[in-house]
Amino acid sequence: MASKADRFYFENFIAAAEESCRAAEYLVECLTNYEPDAIGVMLEKMHAMEHAADKKKHEMSTSLAKAFVTPIDREDLAELSQNIDEVTDKIEDVLLRLYCNNVQSIRPDALKLSEVVIRACEEAKNMVREFADFKHSKLLHEHIVHINTLEEEADRV
Repeated sequence: MASKADRFYFENFIAAAEESCRAAEYLVECLTNYEPDAIGVMLEKMHAMEHAADKKKHEMSTSLAKAFVTPIDREDLAELSQNIDEVTDKIEDVLLRLYCNNVQSIRPDALKLSEVVIRACEEAKNMVREFADFKHSKLLHEHIVHINTLEEEADRV
């Protein structure tokens, strides 16, 4: 398990992944109850979620800039933080594209795909929860495999 001093990094990853999960759930809500005239309101709420995720990434960057010793390479910590934030950014991008392309209705397969996104975000959150104990975790590999399986499912949809 991570030492007390290192706990911040792993807790930050979990909090950032939770932001991705919230954004994914909101995306499904938006797509399920899609009203083109309300896209501005949807974008404002989604942007607030994306901004919360950005704050987690900035907290990580600030901590890494001050840290003398980190539990794993600081570049790896920064990259993982960036990748988790990128998930939330891409979820927000879906609503931005609906707005920019003036989409008037949502296809059923888009709803199916957004459901897969929720499951992938949840699995990523479960994975980063295991990450603090990466040296001894018996589940970390399972989470990675499951995320890859969800990616394949999304490709099929």
